[in-house]
Amino acid sequence: MKIIFLIFLLFFAGCSALSEVGTSVPEVSSSERVDVVIDHPQIRSVQLHPEQSETSLPIVEIRSGLSLRLAFDIVERPSRPLSIYVYHANQKWERDLFPSEFLTAFHQDAIQDFRSSGATIIPYIHYEYNFPNRNIDFKLSGNYVLRVSEQGNEEAALFERRFFVTEQSTPVDMKLDRVMMAGNRASSIQPFVRFRTPTANTNAFDYSVCFVRNSEIAESRCVTRPTLDVLPDLTFYLRPEESFQPRPSNFFIDLSELRTGGRVERFNQQTSPWRIEIEPDRARFAGTQLAPFLNGQMVIRSANRFVTEPDYSSEYVQAIFKLVPADNLPVAEKVYIVGSFNDWQIHPDHVLIWNSVDNWYETDLLLKQGRYEYVYATTNPALSSAMRSGLPQLENLYTAFVYYHDLFARTDRLIAIQGIKSE
Repeated sequence: MKIIFLIFLLFFAGCSALSEVGTSVPEVSSSERVDVVIDHPQIRSVQLHPEQSETSLPIVEIRSGLSLRLAFDIVERPSRPLSIYVYHANQKWERDLFPSEFLTAFHQDAIQDFRSSGATIIPYIHYEYNFPNRNIDFKLSGNYVLRVSEQGNEEAALFERRFFVTEQSTPVDMKLDRVMMAGNRASSIQPFVRFRTPTANTNAFDYSVCFVRNSEIAESRCVTRPTLDVLPDLTFYLRPEESFQPRPSNFFIDLSELRTGGRVERFNQQTSPWRIEIEPDRARFAGTQLAPFLNGQMVIRSANRFVTEPDYSSEYVQAIFKLVPADNLPVAEKVYIVGSFNDWQIHPDHVLIWNSVDNWYETDLLLKQGRYEYVYATTNPALSSAMRSGLPQLENLYTAFVYYHDLFARTDRLIAIQGIKSE
């Protein structure tokens, strides 16, 4: 039943309209971004997700018997065991507490499940780690950060990822409303949740809710005060001006089959690594319409159907990305490519270079066979405005994270999570 619950939670909840929520106005706080360690240049294809679904958010229910799967590659480096460390964080992703306060066993563990790729053009070491397990298990819900580092050296971090441990101690009713905001061509999404506190005689103002669209965990929008017009239930919702505005679809590329066709213009197997040129992306027509919904996650294992062991036999290719500005002219500010291949973070190695011959920006990334979503990021207002003018992405997953500020635990417990999909 718990497996069915998690699948239903993240993927198959239907959309419905928001009912009356009263006249009191909730207090909304913008998410304070607390960055994680960006990936080391030789780290590739990091995935963290429930074991059976590559596109789900990294959520595990405490003491459920279910697990999360961490998978990643190291390119052209000798194989060796690595270490994993786990940190608890509050609602704002500020790390808190001592390991003994949130873990049942150890603060760190060794990642010993690794092996070399099989006869690939670019050699790599593939690593796997599933948790909770007998060494890493949780006695407290909340936000978490995992760090992978060189063996026994916590400071020699290779990358970090966020994940969630939930209690699911109270049912949550979640709905979506569409609101029109001035200046927008399409309606914004205003999420709403209602729930009853799992423990009697608790302070209603110790509860808060954060809303996340797709996998944008670092960009959550939090409501810190409930409305009290439906007591004993608590109601949380975003004000219209804080609602999720429409945005163009992400760009999508399918590299699971290495051949020309689709968005792949050229495929060259005479080079090492193999080279793939992707058709130019155009700022005025941002996004790939009719692409499958990936929830901002990369898909490798379930995408590469024609590879015997996708984790170990998939090839790495040099993928060439191109962006054509609206006026075919460069901008003064830097332009980056961000996506599921780099945890949606601006990486200094992923800046685009202006090609004055073809009048476009371009860059190359070493990517494993699979499916990816991505966008372009810049602080230039004209280019940003042009990219926002594309057709909006209609299919999105909105997830509500319900927190309780526990004075005894001195942190924010994550008492429930609920998701709903818009189409």
